[in-house]
Amino acid sequence: AGGAGGRPQGAAAGGAARGAETRDRRTIYLLTGTKPTPIRVRIGISDGTYTELVEGDLQPGAEVVTDASGGPPTGMAAAMRRGL
Repeated sequence: AGGAGGRPQGAAAGGAARGAETRDRRTIYLLTGTKPTPIRVRIGISDGTYTELVEGDLQPGAEVVTDASGGPPTGMAAAMRRGL
């Protein structure tokens, strides 16, 4: 008796190692001073806007990184800046 594809129940596809991203395990980044610090979390249900955090070391008031920028804009953002 096994899961889909002959894997044991609960086994992740591709033999996901500890720390690997899976459907319910993610890495998020907290801002510690000026440095983003990764933490592992387990997520629950989501409606695309809000996501339940089931497990992880995230405290109320923590600064979570939600976007990144790294250099000049490219593509559509660059065109919009030029007024095109």
